[in-house]
Amino acid sequence: MSQTAPFDSTINEYLQHVQKQIRFAKEPDNPSLISHYLDIDTCRQKSVESLKQHYERQFRLLLDTVADELIPSH
Repeated sequence: MSQTAPFDSTINEYLQHVQKQIRFAKEPDNPSLISHYLDIDTCRQKSVESLKQHYERQFRLLLDTVADELIPSH
């Protein structure tokens, strides 16, 4: 097991928390949450394909959130 495994686990848990905050509009009065989410660098491999997948996941989360009719529109 590598020494970065606990760090990666912590980052992944934090990332999941932020994703849930955005996806379910838990902090509607915090517009900086989206900027913060986009700034979190979770893409360890910098290949073109992995970066594409990384940005696509971010895009999908934001698109799903905006398109969700059950979330207040503010």
